[in-house]
Amino acid sequence: MWNRRRRKSDGGFNDPSKWIWSAEPAHEALVSRETFERAAQIAGANGNGARREPSEPDLPAKPFALRSFLRCDLCQLRMQGHRRRSVNYYQCAARRRPAEFVPEAHPKMVFVREAPLMEKVLEFLQTRVFGPERRELLLEALSGQDAEGGHTEELRRLESELGVLNTKIRRQVANLESEELGTDLAREIRRRAEELIGLRAKKTPDLAAAQRAAAEHPTPETAQSLLGALPLLAIDWRLL
Repeated sequence: MWNRRRRKSDGGFNDPSKWIWSAEPAHEALVSRETFERAAQIAGANGNGARREPSEPDLPAKPFALRSFLRCDLCQLRMQGHRRRSVNYYQCAARRRPAEFVPEAHPKMVFVREAPLMEKVLEFLQTRVFGPERRELLLEALSGQDAEGGHTEELRRLESELGVLNTKIRRQVANLESEELGTDLAREIRRRAEELIGLRAKKTPDLAAAQRAAAEHPTPETAQSLLGALPLLAIDWRLL
């Protein structure tokens, strides 16, 4: 006989209807099958059987709400979710990080519970995003800061550098067209043009990244407009 126990979940006993009996006895039986089944019925009725009631199913694992958002303040790398005794933590293990990104003062392990972090997130949402004083808090946070920020400054610098490169490339192309092909001067002009085109190719992705960064940081006026479009809500921690 086999299939008495469940191979998964809690490892308890299956219902007798799911037991599988071999066609031929593997060894001489100590008691008959009828006697065995009768004894099992009596034991079950008296509560003395080895079979136990199925355990309650385990609660689903609590997801890591801050996964991919939380970074270690020491190495600036994303912290990893870790569950200990049904409690969510976030940790940064130095031994699992590339050595060149781990500063000397970094402990072997940095970890923090998720609950106090979520309380701060909830407080931020309740006051600065969905609270009645969110506009005043935003203006206070923006006071004394550069309205355009460093992202716009970087964007303008890269645009200026690429503009200069484009002008130089056009100049070299014009010079090449006026020279006889195959001469030393023509070869030098071509080499210089190729060098400038290579520099432009390297700076073009930087310009695209700066454009994305500037777009992700709206102006104070745009930020206030977006914030005003949100409703006033009372955030329920249990729903989060």
